[in-house]
Parts: sequence; structure tokens; C-alpha cells
Amino acid sequence: MTTEPSVHESSSVNPLQGLDKHSLLLAVATLILLSAFSVITLSISLFALGYGLDNSLQPLPLALSIFFGLLLTYPLIMRASKNYFRQVFIPQLKSTPLWLMISVGTGVVLALLVNQATSIVTPPEGMETTVQTIMQGETLAVVLVYVSVILFAPFFEEYLFRGLIFDGYHHRYGFFIATIVSSVIFMAFHLLEYYDYWVASVAITLLAIVLATIRFKSQSLLNPILCHMTYNLTIILLA
Repeated sequence: MTTEPSVHESSSVNPLQGLDKHSLLLAVATLILLSAFSVITLSISLFALGYGLDNSLQPLPLALSIFFGLLLTYPLIMRASKNYFRQVFIPQLKSTPLWLMISVGTGVVLALLVNQATSIVTPPEGMETTVQTIMQGETLAVVLVYVSVILFAPFFEEYLFRGLIFDGYHHRYGFFIATIVSSVIFMAFHLLEYYDYWVASVAITLLAIVLATIRFKSQSLLNPILCHMTYNLTIILLA
């Protein structure tokens, strides 16, 4: 028997009811909004900073596009799923000392393993991720990417993937299906960045499975957020 996330008894609406289909619509909406806001911010930044559209790979405009793309998109998704946000997500931002250590330790270990794998099976020649490009820029760009990748992305992505999507499918189909669906969609969101490097795609999928397992076993959404934050931080520091 699987354990369901707790829902306040005083609520007349079950936030998990129909969440499997609703979460997929929200995932599509997230992808569309994130792309739109990022492109708009990038375009505005390029002109405001005196660059042309042919200089779209400048670090600061890229950093601004990621920062504002995340900051503008996910609060709208949270607003669109406010019952889940209030009744499930907020109450599950909890942990214990043991799970805090497990979550942080798992993030570090997984990042070290991925770093080792990428040193054995190296990326295609000339491949450079968006974050790597930004890290070569000015201080403001680096600060923005740290905030985006280490704070914003883990918090917001865990809300969508290990929150809405995982819980929606777990409620109807159980742990295995919920893990597969949430992990595949998580990997798909990152596919554009790593489509030609299979090691990175496998690493992202493995991370998603680990995060789903932590979320299920600990019955907490804070723990996968912390694990995700630690993983991203370690990957950046090792780069």
C-alpha cells in the first residue's frame, strides 16, 4: 500500500484529484511560458546592453534571460495550482536531521559520480552549456546564474516535477509510474541543452529518479529540493 501526501481535512477540494492530467498541462504551459519569457528577456537585454541579436550568446543577457524566465514563469504555475500549493506543497516543506544529511550527501555524491563519468566519456568537441558560457562573463552574470541554478531552479522544478507531476501520477498509479513519468518529462525539459551528449541525458534521468525516491521515502518536498540544490552547486564548483 502506498502512502498518500497529507491533505488538510478542512479542505472540501482534494488537490490530488485529476492532478495527473492537470500536471501535464501545467508542464506544457511551463515550457511555453519559460521559453517565451526567456526569449523576451534575452531580446530586451541585448538591446538595453548595446548588443545586436547576432550576439545572443553574451553572458549577461543569457543570465538575465534564465533569471527572469524562471522568476516570471513558475509563480504563475504555482498560482494556477494554488490548492496543491497551499494544501500539499507548503505542509511538506519539512525534514528531519537524518533526511537533511541524506539529501545533501546524496546530491554531493551523485554530482561527483557524474563529474567522473564526464571525465571518462567526454562531451563532443566544442560543446559548451549555457551555464558554462555565463560563468565566463562578468560578476553580475555569475551571481545571477548562481541564484538561478542553485536556488530558483531546484525550488521551482521540484514543485513541478516531484510535486505536481509525481503526486498526480502517484495518487492514481503508484510510485513506479509516477517516477517514470516525472523523470522522463524532467529529462525532456533539459534535452535541448544536452541532446548530443548521452552521458548528460543519463545523468539528468538518474538525478530525477533519485529525487523522486527521496521525495517518496521521506514524504517531504524540502528534501528533494535540498538534494537538487546541492547537486547543482557541486556540479558548478567542479566545472
